[in-house]
Amino acid sequence: MGRIGIHFQVAEKRRAFVIGLFESCDGPFLLPETQTALPEGVTKVDEVPSGGRQGRNDFRKIGYGGPCPPPGKPHRYFFKLYALDKMLNLKPGASKQDVDQAMQGHILAKAELMGTTIAGS
Repeated sequence: MGRIGIHFQVAEKRRAFVIGLFESCDGPFLLPETQTALPEGVTKVDEVPSGGRQGRNDFRKIGYGGPCPPPGKPHRYFFKLYALDKMLNLKPGASKQDVDQAMQGHILAKAELMGTTIAGS
């Protein structure tokens, strides 16, 4: 559970991608324009071999930690992918706020995927 591979295609003028579970800021990824996939089980390191950088999640650790819904009803999570017109000048470990601020004025396209899960499933 908590593992997913993602593949994407967007506008020709893109220079970078940002992908993340932005509801809880679970480790945003900054990816170079040449990377059009995020494989399953990416290692939780500052920089990945493709040149991408991982941000800090809401547990103050690098990388994606998977869903952690509250008990009770199904909980929704929103994965967001942004195509940007430039590679952001952010260091590994950037926070959601750092990423949001740096993206302003550079978003070419946006895609969103909503998933649901229940605690203990």
